[in-house]
Amino acid sequence: MLTKIKQIRSILFVLLAGFSQTGFALTFQPAQVYPASSALNAGPESVECGDLDQDGFLDLVTADNGFISLYFGDGGGNFPRRHAIATRVTNATDQAGGEENEYASLFDLNKDGLLDILVANAPNPGGSTGNSIQIYYNQPLSPGTFVSPPVQITADMGVNPTAVRAGHFNPGYDSLPDLALSLYLDPRLLTYLGTSGGGFNPFFESALISQSAGENLDLGDFNEDGLLDIAMVDRLRVWVFFGDGSGWFPNSINLATGGSGAHLEYDVLMRDMDGDHHLDLVVANGGLFNTLTDASHAVAILYGNGTSQPPAQSTFLDPGKGVTKIATADFNGDSFLDIAAVLPGDTFTNGTVMVFLNDGAASPRTYASSQPLSFSAEGRVSMGISADDFNRDGRADLAVANEGFIPSGIPGNLVVFLNALPAVETPTPTSTPTQYPAITQTPTRTATPTRTLSPTRTLTPRPTLSPDINGDGRVDSKDLQILIEQQGNQVR
Repeated sequence: MLTKIKQIRSILFVLLAGFSQTGFALTFQPAQVYPASSALNAGPESVECGDLDQDGFLDLVTADNGFISLYFGDGGGNFPRRHAIATRVTNATDQAGGEENEYASLFDLNKDGLLDILVANAPNPGGSTGNSIQIYYNQPLSPGTFVSPPVQITADMGVNPTAVRAGHFNPGYDSLPDLALSLYLDPRLLTYLGTSGGGFNPFFESALISQSAGENLDLGDFNEDGLLDIAMVDRLRVWVFFGDGSGWFPNSINLATGGSGAHLEYDVLMRDMDGDHHLDLVVANGGLFNTLTDASHAVAILYGNGTSQPPAQSTFLDPGKGVTKIATADFNGDSFLDIAAVLPGDTFTNGTVMVFLNDGAASPRTYASSQPLSFSAEGRVSMGISADDFNRDGRADLAVANEGFIPSGIPGNLVVFLNALPAVETPTPTSTPTQYPAITQTPTRTATPTRTLSPTRTLTPRPTLSPDINGDGRVDSKDLQILIEQQGNQVR
């Protein structure tokens, strides 16, 4: 009897699962548009999310021209409170800021349980002075407020920092946070090791191809040796620098993601896209104001196998034009990561958001690329994107950073799109401050120090007996009817 009950449950599970995954098409609610730090500034070039004020609700942080803007969430998908922090004390919200704040990331640098803000800052765009990493520490007595002026790191700093992330690169020596920085001009990867006094000293430097320009980077244990590695794009190719546990990255691999003229790498993420428990590289090609000669390589997924060898398998997606930034999340609830990309617009047209759904367990390395979900980003030059559950309904939502055109009187903005699929029964847990990855000396892959936006795929339980009782290749109501009749019950 117990076996039969399990078989009935198995049939119902398959029927209900099929309805929940395919019965509703993925859509997003109308855009919620929020102003940038100033109507006189072009606006944000990046957006990140985390709980800044420890109220249990996700907040958003954007890097604007001359400012860092904080948008505090209410847990319902709205961001009613906004605060702008000037990255120079002389900046004012009624004046145009001169900085090129390319990127702002979040990390608990001093281990007080609060997220701090790191900024890749270029007060003198294109110049050789004034470039820095700025650190805004969250204040424990008033979470969500930040110490200003910030701590600034300028030692060995090159020109035009583009991205900064925090991790732990020398676990055999200390337990302090370290920093990785990419540079646009004089392209290089720089690392800074944390000191016992709370400072950061330059440690590792790797020059990239001189004709390139450093863009974004991400951290993760790509070769599964228990140590953090760094992925970076330099507008010619994607790199992975392998950490040795002492703070050095002596070995690396690099590869282009397209043919000649078909690549302008602009963003990179390390994520497990096909559910094989190995980190993959997801690359956005195109960048700002660029037309690819081969748009089929505008989004590239390069599949890792847990080693230091270059990925041998790949998938390319064609959004129709270049892509500035990408985000990954499980938007439709099938336990596989999907890809959201932003395509920049221009002075006369808005940018575009495009979502590519993973085909799931049947074919986890293919995407519904022929009919991606596409909609207006509600802003001109779409420069950043982040995905998380902003209204706690168990569904991944989107936040998009749009840069404007100040000479044309078009300011930038932040736009939030809430997932319109029905809420799931168990909401996604609210994100907690980023912690240090659990570094071990075993070859087990450790967690990426950046917050994972979607749950890792788990195996679906299988029934003891096949629920396809009549053997027609489908699990449907006919199987359920046969099973009930086998128990002596009449089905009308």
